[in-house]
Amino acid sequence: MIGYLLNHPSCLLGPKIWLSRHPGAVFHRQLVMQAWPNRSRWQWCLLLLANWLYWYFFLGWRSLFRALKKAPQDRNNWDLSGYQLFVRLAYLVFWIGAPANDFYAFGLNRVDRYAWLDYVYSSEELSWQRVFSCPADAPSAETLNDKFRFEQALNAAEVLTTDTRIIVEKDCADTDIQTLFDDLPLFIKPRRANAMRGCMQLLGDPDNPRLQGYNLERLLVNETNPQEIIKHISSMAASQPLLIQTMLANAKAMSEYAGTEELVTLRLITGCQDNHIVLAYSILEVPVKEGSGWDLQALAPGGESVLLGPVPDFASALDTVVRLHQEMRDIVTVAWDLCLTEKGWTVLEGNTGWALISPQSVSGIPLLRSGLQDCYCLFPD
Repeated sequence: MIGYLLNHPSCLLGPKIWLSRHPGAVFHRQLVMQAWPNRSRWQWCLLLLANWLYWYFFLGWRSLFRALKKAPQDRNNWDLSGYQLFVRLAYLVFWIGAPANDFYAFGLNRVDRYAWLDYVYSSEELSWQRVFSCPADAPSAETLNDKFRFEQALNAAEVLTTDTRIIVEKDCADTDIQTLFDDLPLFIKPRRANAMRGCMQLLGDPDNPRLQGYNLERLLVNETNPQEIIKHISSMAASQPLLIQTMLANAKAMSEYAGTEELVTLRLITGCQDNHIVLAYSILEVPVKEGSGWDLQALAPGGESVLLGPVPDFASALDTVVRLHQEMRDIVTVAWDLCLTEKGWTVLEGNTGWALISPQSVSGIPLLRSGLQDCYCLFPD
């Protein structure tokens, strides 16, 4: 139980979700009812009570005061006084039961309070996909979660995808890793990973290799010593196998469109509703500067960016992921990552555990108004 208490609850705990007739409240209530699976009912009740007490006597207050500290100094464009901001944050934290920082992430100062239940909050991320999107017994889940198996499946379907040169596993000899320096640049990622966790680039040339590792926001690894690079790759492979892939490059049309030679990624989030595939979110991820993150741009349904205009050959990218999701209809929602190379749209991976916050914050469209709400199956009350 201590393990549960040391983390944010995986659902909303506020009274609003039980008292409201808002359509979105149904989903939030059902997430609570499906939380802590494989527990007896008395254990579930005990965990709910413990998390409720922990939220209202500690975590909720901590969330509120941290958010107040981070409040923008200039609130002229918000039309909110300090007192009004406090009231809205307290409403979100204690009446709905959501983390206060989500107020800023979603720009809830511009949203009517009644519509706040249309959003899925960061405290729900751990459980949301498991309950509504990716059943544990779904056969396609293993294909999507195993990046090498996914690559093989796409090759069999004659869909452009990544090219894994070798797999570095536990106890791999250092001399085998040394040979990677002869074929740079390379992209390295864990066989099972989400949100670029553990992903790295091996750049440079055989005499001057450079290892860089990113998460979505910043540069995590920047190593130029060959022996340290080998040591780092070995330590990563000790926990799980690493896929060593050929580094992909933008097609000329994409580089000119985005104004960068760095690889631009298109994320398409699709849902399956009665064997019909719907597109919920389209987000273009443009590297801003080496090691400093990405500029995320929401696209219109037809693939148009407000700043850059229509994405080249967007229809082909959408057609590719729709065909793929048609073959994996046991997964309700999938986030597909693609890049446009000279060969065409290349599928990098499909994610079942995709992050819920960035699509909602970038697009301004809450998850339960994106079209995905019609894809989720509700449980009997």
